[in-house]
Amino acid sequence: MGKSNEKELKINKRQKILILSPHPDDESIGCGGFLLKYAAQCDVILLTDGAKTNRESDEDTKRKIRAREFRRVMKYLGVHQYKMLGIPDTELGNHLDCLKKIPYERYTYVLVPNLYEAHRDHYVIFPEVERIIKRRHLKTRILQYEVWTPLLRPTHYIDLTGLIEEKQKLIQLYKYPLTYIDYDMRITALAYYRAIIYECEYVECYRMSDYDLSMRQKLRKIVRGINDIKNYKKWLVEESL
Repeated sequence: MGKSNEKELKINKRQKILILSPHPDDESIGCGGFLLKYAAQCDVILLTDGAKTNRESDEDTKRKIRAREFRRVMKYLGVHQYKMLGIPDTELGNHLDCLKKIPYERYTYVLVPNLYEAHRDHYVIFPEVERIIKRRHLKTRILQYEVWTPLLRPTHYIDLTGLIEEKQKLIQLYKYPLTYIDYDMRITALAYYRAIIYECEYVECYRMSDYDLSMRQKLRKIVRGINDIKNYKKWLVEESL
């Protein structure tokens, strides 16, 4: 099929990163490779308490377990600045004002779940953060990551070759969610599948927001996307012959 046009995401030592995680473990599932490479430059904000993970335990017990596991992961990674807002799980959409209090100007990039995520606490974040950054006329760039729903058209990737086992271990520190879904193996499968079009074995994908592009640049991207689809359909026809 040919080589992908997506760029390898590389962060220099002077850049500061903010990761917004809807629930404990989302930051590791979606950005585990990023954190393993750049934890010392990252701040993490955990938005909800994750207390509605499943129905087997009472919410107060789950809230305590999930907070404890999140702190353990932050310590394991060496993230020095992190915060837990404790918003009730599934109710983030009613508390979006919390996102307005964040000093985005301090960061080169802010990482958020992608717009098409299946979970309500995930997909409400990107539109609000984008609006805030636009209104403040900031240079901060938004990178969308994937947890429940794969990105439609990633723009950047991180090579996880040599890191995939570390990412698995990172996710496995969240023992409670793994009692009902094997997130570690499923995200490994996605990383392996994503790498088909790259010259590496595993990747972690992101989409850079284009809100600061001119209309002409956006139109060029749309046209390029349409051409990519046409070429892909042509390739499918040729392969089926």
